[in-house]
Amino acid sequence: NSLGSYFLASEDVIGAKNAFLKTLTLDRKNLFALEFMGKIESWNNNPKKALEYFLEYDALSPSNPVVCYY
Repeated sequence: NSLGSYFLASEDVIGAKNAFLKTLTLDRKNLFALEFMGKIESWNNNPKKALEYFLEYDALSPSNPVVCYY
């Protein structure tokens, strides 16, 4: 997650996406990675894929309003 955040801060969306995908291969329930993968897909105009990540996030943490914005 730290590496993904670093890449985002550096405006390297591809690097961030790769880092978050790696995190999700190791821990599919990582809310931080799911949230940011949804955001990245949303920013890249891929709403279907973004929704998949956000719905997965919501299934794990339904009381968290973070993904409701998207």
